[in-house]
Amino acid sequence: MHNLVRGIWAQWPEDMEHPALTPWEIAAVLQPLWGPTAAVSGTCAASILQIPLMTGLHWVDELLGEPAIYGAPPACPQLRTREVPRSRERDRTQVHVHRGFGLAPQRGPWGCAVTGPLETVLQLQPWIHGWRTTAAVDHILSKNLGPDGTSMPLPSEAFLQAVKALPRGTRGKARLAMAASRCAANTWSPMETVLRLAVESFGVHAPEPNHCVHLPSGRTVYLDLAWPHLRKALEYNGAVHFQDRTTYGDEMHRFNALRSAGWEIYFVVAEDLKDRQRRRALRRWLATHVGP
Repeated sequence: MHNLVRGIWAQWPEDMEHPALTPWEIAAVLQPLWGPTAAVSGTCAASILQIPLMTGLHWVDELLGEPAIYGAPPACPQLRTREVPRSRERDRTQVHVHRGFGLAPQRGPWGCAVTGPLETVLQLQPWIHGWRTTAAVDHILSKNLGPDGTSMPLPSEAFLQAVKALPRGTRGKARLAMAASRCAANTWSPMETVLRLAVESFGVHAPEPNHCVHLPSGRTVYLDLAWPHLRKALEYNGAVHFQDRTTYGDEMHRFNALRSAGWEIYFVVAEDLKDRQRRRALRRWLATHVGP
C-alpha cells in the first residue's frame, strides 16, 4: 500500500515497485473521487498540458519593465470543483481544492478530467500574469495538446474570442485579455516570446515568428524572429545549442547556408538580454538593420 495523500491509499501489484508519483499524477488519480464537476487544475493541469509557467526569471521582469511576481502556486495536487465552500480552499487530505470557472474540461491521462488551456491559465493568473501569460498563450496557440495527447494548435482569434466571452467580473479576465493581446501564433518556445517582446519594447516593428525559408539545397529551415522583406533575423540560442554537439553542428551548417542565401542573422543568448551593455548592442543592430 502506498499513501497518496492523507487518508487515501493506493495498491500496486506485489511484483511491481510503486513509483513516486508527481503532484499532477496524484491529482489525475484522485480526480474521480471528487465527483463529476471536479477536474485537475492549476500547475497540475499545466504539467499535463505542457504549458510553460516561467516562474522566477525576475531579470525578464526588469527587461520588459513589468512588476516582479513573487510567490508560487500550490505545489501539491490541485483540483477544481463547483461545490467547494470558500472555507475549504485547502482540503484536509493535502489536496488544494478550489472553485472553478464553469468551463468545460477535457480528457487527460488515465481518463481523468483536466481543465482546458483557457481555464488553466486563467486560474493561474495571480502567479503568471504579464509576459508569463503571453508566453503560455503563445505555447497554446502553437503547441496546444488535445485530449489524445497530440498537438492541436488553437487559432489566435478563437482563443481571444473565448477570453472575451468570459462573464464580466471573472477573476483574472482583464489580466489574461491584456497578456493574450500581445500573443503571436507560431512561437515555439517561451524564450522566443521573451525576445519578441523585448524587440517590440525597443520600438522595432514586430518580426515574424519562425519564418520558413527554403534553401537552394532543398532544405527547409525556420528562423526564430525574422523580417523577411529585409532578410534580417534574430535567433535565440539556449543551452541545447551548445551542450549538444550534434545540435551545435547542425546550427552552424544552417547558419552558413542562410548566410549564403543572403540572410543576415544576429544570434542572441540570455546574457545579451540580461546585461545592459550587451542589450544596447542588440538595440543598435536592430536600429541599423531593421529600423522602427
